Amino acid sequence: MAEEYARADVFVLPSLSEGMALAHLEAMAAGVPVIATPNCGSVVRDGVDGFIVPVRDREMLAARIEEIVSDRQLRERMSINARQRAQEFSIERYGERLLAVLAPLVQG
Repeated sequence: MAEEYARADVFVLPSLSEGMALAHLEAMAAGVPVIATPNCGSVVRDGVDGFIVPVRDREMLAARIEEIVSDRQLRERMSINARQRAQEFSIERYGERLLAVLAPLVQG
């Protein structure tokens, strides 16, 4: 998959329903901007590291794909932001957040 992400300009998953699509995080960790729907449980920030498009809106989906593919500066900025965002969801960060939530329960 790393080779596929390395060749990609954009990762698109316009799902109707997802709990938390880990494929988004994989793509973002590889520096690939993501286009998703609000129903994907996505960590994508609209206009920052990708785009959020309305469910079943083919025209918007096509326009956002075209925008990322044709605008190199936008793609590069989103790529950097995507890598940084993905780091927030590492196993280490998850552990830190979990301990922060549990600490008051253990102490109290």
